[in-house]
Amino acid sequence: MPGTEQPHARGRNEFIGRVGRQTDGAPSTASILGILRLTLHVGFAVLLGVPTLRLTLLPEARGTFWFVWVAIAAVFAGVYLAGILMDKRFTSGSTQLDHRRYRVLWLAIITALWVVLLIGDYDFAWLAFPLFVLQLHLLPRPVALLTIATMTAAVIATQFATAGLPAEMAIVLGPLHILGPLFGAALSVLAGLSYRALDREAKENRRRAASQLPR
Repeated sequence: MPGTEQPHARGRNEFIGRVGRQTDGAPSTASILGILRLTLHVGFAVLLGVPTLRLTLLPEARGTFWFVWVAIAAVFAGVYLAGILMDKRFTSGSTQLDHRRYRVLWLAIITALWVVLLIGDYDFAWLAFPLFVLQLHLLPRPVALLTIATMTAAVIATQFATAGLPAEMAIVLGPLHILGPLFGAALSVLAGLSYRALDREAKENRRRAASQLPR
């Protein structure tokens, strides 16, 4: 549920949209946010879909209960999609149900599902990175950063637990299991902070545009 702006009447939205567009050919803040949201959704789809496809095609590699993790992945996809669609309907004015009070619960559910998936298959570890972006957007910054640090530690621990490297190889490759997740988390934090700043700017632009409407 990345977007959280209050819907307006159709004519009011159209006016604000026209005011919010830039006329010098440069992309508007809203356009950049749209691209970032699309990138986030694609990231979730790929990082969830690839491990799920692998489980489906190579079930023997993940034990007898591989289908349980596939089912949980499907639940994750359903909950994520439901949140996105609810957000889209609300911001477009199709529904008056204010989903914003439920967004932290929604985030908590998909994060908990990620933890379960991580226990079942380490390939789902990388799904943490788009989750970091959502956490920075929806949670207070200190809480988000603490959650991100905890999840990054879990990803690193999973890397070591599943690597099965001999001692001499662990000395060489071990740092990669630490640096990889740390680098990914750092990029996700930068992306999340940038998204948060752009979203704040977009809301301010809409507020200013709304103030120009005739009473």
